[in-house]
Amino acid sequence: QMPSAVYPWQELCRVVDGLKLVVVPYPTSHDGGWTEQIVRILKDPKTSGCNNNDVSVVCLPQCHWADGSLLDLATISRVCTERNVALVVDATQSIGAHPFSVQDVDADCVACSVHKWLLGPHGASLVYVPQRNYDSWLPLDQHDRARLCNDGDLWDASMNKMHGGSVQRDGAGYPEEFDYGARRLDAGGRPNPILLPMLRAALEIVAEYDIEQ
Repeated sequence: QMPSAVYPWQELCRVVDGLKLVVVPYPTSHDGGWTEQIVRILKDPKTSGCNNNDVSVVCLPQCHWADGSLLDLATISRVCTERNVALVVDATQSIGAHPFSVQDVDADCVACSVHKWLLGPHGASLVYVPQRNYDSWLPLDQHDRARLCNDGDLWDASMNKMHGGSVQRDGAGYPEEFDYGARRLDAGGRPNPILLPMLRAALEIVAEYDIEQ
């Protein structure tokens, strides 16, 4: 995997007791390939050195960044669903050049930098999160634009009269209740007036291609 898809899990395992990072070894000819090896570990985690049969999350690309080896994410996602394992997909290396469907790959998160096959500029990324995770996932970026009362009167409170907790009750701090849907996961700040028009033009070009061919 690319470092950006390894370091977050590595750090999480460092600071949370009981978690263990397992790196699937590069498959040999008798392993049957990446898909078979990953499915084998999902079905029997002890074969990878785990102390128990609990796998919480799997982070995978659609294709290996070094040699282009494809993973059958549709098959892997079905096994993840059966075993209640979250699937995170780093699709930067393939989206735009290889077919990908969230209907076929039931991932819990699909992340993609746009500067490769999506023909976009550096400094922008796209993320897909299915609706089932809207109410349970917390954003990485904590800011007011993701809050339900972003444009409400609470922000016009007089000096020392600001209250938090939620729009229904008083409490210390700022309002906490998140906006509806995936808006709660949006990044903070203002949309970049340079990058976003460039990204839109790039995606319009990609959308015209028949990736299946």
